[in-house]
Amino acid sequence: MGRRASPLELKLSATMFSATDRCCRASLLLLGALVAGAIAHAGIGVGKEFLLPNGSFENGFDAWSSWTSDGQVHLVPSAGPSGGLTTIQCDLTPGVEATLALTLPVAYPNSTPFDTQIFAAEGQKVEFGAWFYMAANCSVGDVFIQVLASDGLATTIIAESEHLHAASDPHGRWLFVRTRPVGATDARIPRGAVDFSVVLHVQAAGTVWLDEVQGGLFEYAEYTLGAPSFEDPTQFAQSWTTTGSVALSDPAAGRDAYYGERYLKLQGSGLAQAAQAILIGDGQASPAPKQVPEACGWFYLEPDVQGLGALGNPSLWVKLSISAWTPGTPLNSAVSMASVKWTPTLADKGTWVFLQTQPKTNQALPFDRTHLRLVVEKSLNGTVRTDFVQTGERYGVNGNPKRHVAANYVGWYRSPLFPGATTNPTSPAALWRNWAWLSPPACDPNYVALDHNPDCATSPSCIRMNLRRDGATSVDATLDSLPLAGTYDSRDPDLLRYHVRLARAIGIDSFVYDHQGHALAALNAAAGTEPINEECFEALLDAAEAPGSDLKIAVMYEPKVHFNGWIPNEPTLAAKKIGIENDLVHLVTTYFRRKSVLKHDGRLVVYIFRNGICDGAGTQCMQDSDWQDVFDQVKLVTGRALCLIADAQPGESSPFNGMSHWKLVTLGMLKYQNFTDFVNHIASWPAPTSEPLQALAEGSNSKSNAWASADDKNRFGVAIAWPGFDDSGVAGWAASNLLGNDGNSLCVRVGADLGGAFYSATLDAALASGSDWIQIATWNDWNEGTQIEPQWNARFVKYANNGWVAPQLILDQTLQRAYETQAAIAMFKGLALGVGLDPAAIEACAADYVRTAGVTYD
Repeated sequence: MGRRASPLELKLSATMFSATDRCCRASLLLLGALVAGAIAHAGIGVGKEFLLPNGSFENGFDAWSSWTSDGQVHLVPSAGPSGGLTTIQCDLTPGVEATLALTLPVAYPNSTPFDTQIFAAEGQKVEFGAWFYMAANCSVGDVFIQVLASDGLATTIIAESEHLHAASDPHGRWLFVRTRPVGATDARIPRGAVDFSVVLHVQAAGTVWLDEVQGGLFEYAEYTLGAPSFEDPTQFAQSWTTTGSVALSDPAAGRDAYYGERYLKLQGSGLAQAAQAILIGDGQASPAPKQVPEACGWFYLEPDVQGLGALGNPSLWVKLSISAWTPGTPLNSAVSMASVKWTPTLADKGTWVFLQTQPKTNQALPFDRTHLRLVVEKSLNGTVRTDFVQTGERYGVNGNPKRHVAANYVGWYRSPLFPGATTNPTSPAALWRNWAWLSPPACDPNYVALDHNPDCATSPSCIRMNLRRDGATSVDATLDSLPLAGTYDSRDPDLLRYHVRLARAIGIDSFVYDHQGHALAALNAAAGTEPINEECFEALLDAAEAPGSDLKIAVMYEPKVHFNGWIPNEPTLAAKKIGIENDLVHLVTTYFRRKSVLKHDGRLVVYIFRNGICDGAGTQCMQDSDWQDVFDQVKLVTGRALCLIADAQPGESSPFNGMSHWKLVTLGMLKYQNFTDFVNHIASWPAPTSEPLQALAEGSNSKSNAWASADDKNRFGVAIAWPGFDDSGVAGWAASNLLGNDGNSLCVRVGADLGGAFYSATLDAALASGSDWIQIATWNDWNEGTQIEPQWNARFVKYANNGWVAPQLILDQTLQRAYETQAAIAMFKGLALGVGLDPAAIEACAADYVRTAGVTYD
């Protein structure tokens, strides 16, 4: 393959393809990623790469400027060392230097992610790389890359690559070099910069070829493995080599993998091992030279494991390791990069354990090895399951799909039709919980038009005109704004299995469960009231762990339980903090070992709703230091750290690892902009447009990402998308809420439909944000109209009960938000809609529930 034969021929031989075009490298890497089940993300992330002008030098020096220290011509377009497409050839004599530079504009303040000429904005972290080939006549000097930022007066070096040394690094093959942050800027575009440049430096005497410059927004790499979750037996056989007794699980015998349907079994007495070698390339879904790699995976000890005691035995271990190696050379010539050895105890049986390698000191992938070798192995007697193995640049993998989609889930609905509803309260509010709402809006204590009483024993209007029970949902758009499943009980196992199955069909990876803590549950139980919130959480974990399910459950913890006075005897901030600590300790000690509980780098994931919460007087407020105290105490008591995600920006010193900025409403996006107009059904004129909503969504996501980017080793941003907002079903929670355009309290907030474009606007903002985690608000908050759960449609039910697929119009009326979510997730994850994710599966889940539900709700 001409000029870059060595790296590309290695790629081709490894993948058993042939190619004759420059696009082969990208095509093969993309193909490999798709075969693996999802696009893997490199340091220059997929979807975050710059479309550099003439980055491959096919048009010679177009867009580039050259310089030589002696003023002579030393840089010329060339066919490369072996012929082929255009490269740049540099021939220098000792003491002479040459550079090639490409200058790019910094994004202007009002630019958007959709502007075609935007490269990076102030504060964004960038990375560049290029291929170099040193001829045999190179004997002294360096080759490297720098990134410079300029404010028009001064220039700052913000990133620089490792140097290729002509005296010691390999000659006669293409080598990839990429930049690393330098100085205080951490490779971020500094404030006031107007442009930035990538500069290729050649200081090596002799002949050097330069080609294929890449650039983009920096993120820590994940490398593409073959069969990383062991789903495809054919791909496993092609990608992994084994020693000892090694086999894949059979889904027909049990579907209990950590992710997917299969896992690897390291079996038998003594050593069993599986290994895979990955080509060291350019970082685009592959390792790159001078990266610090890591690996992680999930492991499970089956009952046949023998010899374990209360303490670990050094001779009985499970190990995960990575090394730099060149195939064809002895394995003992491999350079160890990182490893982790686990000596389990008897207590570790029966639960999935996360292992993550620790790097050797200052150990980076060398230029003189061609492959990264990953090994999973065990010495103990018995079977060790291995699943969802990942490898990447350090900080690049965390035990979950790189691109993760969560949906907020509420579990506060009750129905007396559910057999598990064991008490017999008399008030509609206690009988139906959040399906009932009888408090008037704060703007008018005599306004009863927003009452919803689904209890037919106490209300003659318990049934709507569509013959469905009158749950506390908005009727502003349609009477059918009710669940397809009816006014259900949140603890119903049939319902929860339906929700779990449907979520996975849509492509959702986890539910974020709104959890009010164990203290409130215990208080309710002691008073003879069913602790529905905790009971639903436990039932949801069970449903997520049913055979064949791999949905994960995170927690969104509500500290308001302690700050609103719901728990007695907590008069001080210190007492409230102890209450929060006890709730979180209970979460960890009770649920950490559950397979379905979401973990990030092995830590239980807890979103905090209102991390800056205050009491009613505003005198007791949770600050970063208070959360640090809580975090430290939970770790001290349980021995486990939490992965905390805030919904408002924490300070620079805090225990939070993630941020998802939760703000779903502004006045400009509302259908009615004062309470009087709402009462009279007078929609705002001119009608709201999508601009305020887009600004809200983009602003929220950018706040999360800006905070996360300040420490991208330890933080991540979560983008939020939501399909609408309408809290008139609960009379605006009887609160004043925003100020309307008349200067008075708005009370009830009804989002404008925007011609059906509301959801697509927030989804577009989330997809364009660059976040690897997206949060859908919500799965089933019918009280605020943010749900994506299928809604009631009598004609859909008729078709489903007869075993027919309904016409598309009816499907859209029932499943539209689910369809939109699935399409966005397919785009986000790089999957083919209808293949990786299938809209027909959504209809099948909903129709199956209608036909087979063990409890009928109306």
